[in-house]
Amino acid sequence: MKWMSAETAGICDWAVRHAEENGTCRLARLPAEWLGRFPGEMARTAVYPTGLEIRFRTDADVLQFAYSFRRAPGAGGQQLAVYTQHAEQEYELRDGEYTELAVKPAGKGLRSVRIVLPWKGELTFHGIGVGSEFQYEPEADDKRPRICFYGDSITQGSYAGSPLSTYPYLVGKMLNVQTVNHGYGGAGFPDPAMAIHLGRDVAWDVLCLAIGTNSYGRGLESGEEYMELFRTFIHTVRRYKPHAPLLCVSPIWRGNSDGRGESNRRGSQLADYRRSIEAAVAELQQSDKHLAILDGMTLIGGPDGLTGDLLHPDDTGMEKIAVGVANCLDRWLHLSGPQYAAEREAGDDGTRSDTNA
Repeated sequence: MKWMSAETAGICDWAVRHAEENGTCRLARLPAEWLGRFPGEMARTAVYPTGLEIRFRTDADVLQFAYSFRRAPGAGGQQLAVYTQHAEQEYELRDGEYTELAVKPAGKGLRSVRIVLPWKGELTFHGIGVGSEFQYEPEADDKRPRICFYGDSITQGSYAGSPLSTYPYLVGKMLNVQTVNHGYGGAGFPDPAMAIHLGRDVAWDVLCLAIGTNSYGRGLESGEEYMELFRTFIHTVRRYKPHAPLLCVSPIWRGNSDGRGESNRRGSQLADYRRSIEAAVAELQQSDKHLAILDGMTLIGGPDGLTGDLLHPDDTGMEKIAVGVANCLDRWLHLSGPQYAAEREAGDDGTRSDTNA
C-alpha cells in the first residue's frame, strides 16, 4: 500500500489547509488567521470543507480514504461523494478520531476520480492509500471557468441530501464549470473582511453573490440601510476584480416574512432587503457593465421546494435554484461557448488571468 499525503493527493487549489500533527491537515475554506475577523457563526462553518474536492487519476479498484471527522451539531448524516464519468456514489462518514473508508470508484482502467467532501462537519485528511501496483496521479490543472458562490446556509447546502445536491455543485455540473462554495450557515452578510478576501485572495472567473436573508433575520440594519452595506461590499470586491462578471441573486421566498408578513426588529420585511439589493445593483450598473441581478423570487417564490422551516431548500428546491442560476449565467456569459473562452484567454473580462492583486 502506498499513501498519498495532502501534498500529493490532488486536493483542489482553493482548499485551505490547517496543519495538524503528524503531517495531517484539517481542510477548510478560510485561513486560520482570518477566522477571528468574522462573526462567530461564519468562523465556525468556515472550517467545514463544503464543496472542496480531491481530484486524481487512478486505475485502482479500491482506495482507502483515511480521515477524522466531527459532525456539526444537529447535522444529519454526512456523506463523502465519489464521482467518475461512470457514476456518482456516496459513502456515509463516521464520527471519530481515525477511520479508513474503502472507496470503490466506478469504472475500470486509468480514469478521473473526484471526491467531494461533506458540507457540515470538520474533516481532517490523513491520506489516500492505493495498492503499490496501481497508478495514482493528481489531476492536471483544470482550465474550465470557475464560479465562486458567496452566501448563507442556503448556498452552503445545509438541508441538501448530499454534497452532490447543493445548488453550487449542480450549477457546476449543468454548465461544466468549476465551483467554489463560500456559503456560511448563520452568516452570509455584506462583511467588509469577506469582500476583501473574495476580491483579493480567492481565484474565480465569476462571482455569484446570494445574501440578504440573514441580514433580515438578524435585523442590525433596516432594509433601507442595507443598500449602502451591499453597495460598499461590491465596491470593495471591485477594488481587486474590476471587470470580472458578478451576479447578484436576491433572497428567495421566506415563510415568516413573505408568507406571514413578519417584520424584523428594525421594522423591515425581507422584501425591503430585496428592493435595496435591486436599487444598489441598478445604480452600480450605470458604470459597471459586468454586473447583473437575478430575482430570487423567480427561483423559489413560495413554499414549494422548501423544507418544513419554510426557509431552507430541500433537494427539489436546490435543483430549482441551480436551474435558474445556470440558465441566467449561460444566457449572460455563454460560459460554454467559444466567445467567452476567447475573452477569458485574453483576460479582457477581468477573470483569473489578471485579477489577483
